[in-house]
Amino acid sequence: MYKYVLAAALIVGSALPAFAESFYIVRGPDKKCMIVDVAPGATETTVTRVGKNLYVTREEADADMAVVCK
Repeated sequence: MYKYVLAAALIVGSALPAFAESFYIVRGPDKKCMIVDVAPGATETTVTRVGKNLYVTREEADADMAVVCK
């Protein structure tokens, strides 16, 4: 019984980072910046990612957006 509980805990523990939110600063074709929680795709030609690659919190993205999107 203990090995099943341990196996379930390992599976759940390894899947939790996949549910963590991450934020991105993108600039659209109208040259306005916005914060999104979905990474822009490689085929998107009208959206450009600016700033760091990804932000862990929205507050961190907000603070950096004030700097990179003047």
